[in-house]
Amino acid sequence: MTTHRTCTAAIAATFILLGACAKAPGADAPAPTYQVVVVPGSETLNVGVFRLNVATGQTYAAKVSSNEMYPVPDTPIPSGKYHLYAWSQPARGDGSVTWGVERADMVSGRIWMLNGCGSSPCTWIELTPR
Repeated sequence: MTTHRTCTAAIAATFILLGACAKAPGADAPAPTYQVVVVPGSETLNVGVFRLNVATGQTYAAKVSSNEMYPVPDTPIPSGKYHLYAWSQPARGDGSVTWGVERADMVSGRIWMLNGCGSSPCTWIELTPR
């Protein structure tokens, strides 16, 4: 009887180890390096395209008219896990659109709002808690 229990325990331990070592599908996939968000355009507003380096927070904005992307000026920020959020309201009758892009660091909790991007260059403004 003891031999049977030992053998059963060994078999159970083997299956437990196999289950613990099994990887979920896609578990080896690397984390994305970049995130892209798009702000829809309208009859009078070009589409806005923004690319974020998830680790550094460095953001590039597209200049659609010249097919170029340029870095959004920024103060030095620490490495983290950054995410972009983009939003826009439906276009008004004149084609104007109210829109925004925010950047959040999921490690520190810091948040920035994108400012400008029209007649003036895009810049980040950090939101500070009170």
